[in-house]
Amino acid sequence: MLNIRYYTLVDFLRFDAQGKIDWEKAFTIIQSVSEAVAIEPDRHVLVDLRQTTTTLPRHPHVGKIHELIVEKLGSFEGKLAVIIPPDPERVTMEQALKEKLVARGFRFNFFHTFEDAMEWLADIKPY
Repeated sequence: MLNIRYYTLVDFLRFDAQGKIDWEKAFTIIQSVSEAVAIEPDRHVLVDLRQTTTTLPRHPHVGKIHELIVEKLGSFEGKLAVIIPPDPERVTMEQALKEKLVARGFRFNFFHTFEDAMEWLADIKPY
């Protein structure tokens, strides 16, 4: 049986009363999610970020988010797929994260469609 945990943007980011991202809460949530994922080695993770804007990759906190994810995933053995919009900046950002995660031995890939991500997650061949 395929065991996949599906997350969307609202699972990670919280906004203050003025509609701005509350980065401290975002870091806390990302840390908690990463730690929870790491203790379930037979689970795959699908993160759908298609609703995020292209200004997010340029935000200085994105690098910290990447480092937090890499640090907190620990001994996670499942696959991690991210769905992003087909924006060149986003592709560049996800490629950088992919290089960091693959170098640490994680199975990570990013996609533009839900179907492509699910097909990769369901494939039992290691990547």
